[in-house]
Amino acid sequence: MFLKKIHIYNYKLFHDIEMNFEKSDDIPNVFSIASVNGGGKSTLLQFIFIMLNCFMDESKKVYIKNLLKDISFENDGKNELINFIISHKDKNYNFNFSIVPSNFEDKNFDLYEDEKRLKNELEYLTGQLIPYNNPYNKIQQNKEANHITELRKKQKLVESELHLTRDALEKLLLNLEENNLLYITHVNTNNILLLKTKMENELLKKLTKKIFLASPSSQVFHFFKDEEKNLIFKSSKENEQTLEHNPLFKETNSYFNTIKYTKQNIQNFFTYDFFSSDIILGAFEKAFEKDRKLKISGGEYGDNLDKLGKTLKDFLEDKEISVNEDLTKVIYRLIESNEDSTKVKIKQELSATDLSHGELKKLSIFIWLNYLVEEDSIVLMDEIDIALHPSWQYDLVDNLKKWSTNTQFFLATHSPQILSSTYYKNLILLDKKNNSVHQLDKPLDNNDINSVIDLIMGANHLPKTLDKLHIGYRKLVKEGKEGTEKAEELKEEILKWESISSSFFRRIDFFKKMRK
Repeated sequence: MFLKKIHIYNYKLFHDIEMNFEKSDDIPNVFSIASVNGGGKSTLLQFIFIMLNCFMDESKKVYIKNLLKDISFENDGKNELINFIISHKDKNYNFNFSIVPSNFEDKNFDLYEDEKRLKNELEYLTGQLIPYNNPYNKIQQNKEANHITELRKKQKLVESELHLTRDALEKLLLNLEENNLLYITHVNTNNILLLKTKMENELLKKLTKKIFLASPSSQVFHFFKDEEKNLIFKSSKENEQTLEHNPLFKETNSYFNTIKYTKQNIQNFFTYDFFSSDIILGAFEKAFEKDRKLKISGGEYGDNLDKLGKTLKDFLEDKEISVNEDLTKVIYRLIESNEDSTKVKIKQELSATDLSHGELKKLSIFIWLNYLVEEDSIVLMDEIDIALHPSWQYDLVDNLKKWSTNTQFFLATHSPQILSSTYYKNLILLDKKNNSVHQLDKPLDNNDINSVIDLIMGANHLPKTLDKLHIGYRKLVKEGKEGTEKAEELKEEILKWESISSSFFRRIDFFKKMRK
């Protein structure tokens, strides 16, 4: 699966914007999204994830409803929401989501809600009659004969109405199928979400399993209910008071418990605190199973287990990760290179808690991509740079390509290292002020960190105080006043921030030489 294009017509701060993504065999298919804080990076990733992951599963559609709860739209016509173009095996499929009235084009989409209501009502009546179906309970049956008769009469009426509703619903489904339409859910009492696509049902189900989201657990997730989202902003005492008056949330008494519960419902939703030794063991078991299947089908064992073992052995600079022979325990060791760097001396065994936050995150991402993410997937990763050393951030784009086969990545980031290592055509710049998206059609003149900070991120690469001092001193030099008392004062202040051999002073010296 490859996401080729997104056109958002109307969602939160996005209005009529388009993004295009080109697939490449040579360059990592990693697309980095940059914006100012509040520019919509996280909102965009969550919107893509929920719309493409949850639309085929009845139990997940509540997250779509939560996501669309506060958007404004016309009640008397078709409201385009978003269009995706997804490529699969060299064929492009359009996915057009729109919000329409429940009587759109004279169709009765309320039949879906009617069927649910009648089904629940029938289950209730059937449950009410269970005690009276006992042949040994004749006395009770005689006492409440009129009540039983009334219940059975209601039961038959509901059964009849449900039968008629399902007949009408079957005709509606046939009509929708003929027009490549799929009812998703009611977004409110009067409006529904409709999908238009030519992709077959089985492939649609496969698609939903190929969409993944990873995010920090401190993020506000727009697909939660309002009361769930508000938990992150409340103190422990306020949370307790909220829960005391709302028994529905007795089991989710914190924002992080809500996240945990949601991750159980949406299997492809992860947070960066998901590390455990179990997933490392699972990765080894998965590799072993691949090798075993190759042995059964072709007569020779594969090398997946060996490759994983070698990768993890060298994964962290001064630590070794391995497993015991029966794949029941993960072993962490601190190692020390000899002077010739060809051998290592084992110093001591560690626990997972001895690894740094950044090491755990890097290891978690690698194992997650190897063990849980399927090949040929679309992976959305929010604030992936948190806790990673700048050198790891530089390597991340190339590492993601190595760690996961034929996968497309979208990274929402503030990291200039990640942005500078992303292919220029794969940069997506969200402009909140002008409600627009920018994608580069040529490389930057310079791809160093300072250029990325200035041109891509729209920030100054210098502290404001130092920048102001530079401007003042440069102006005096251009006017030939570098020998004045004011210039000397500015120079002394600048030297508190940087040395006389800094690039700024080298440029000043070059200017003075050219001036002569």
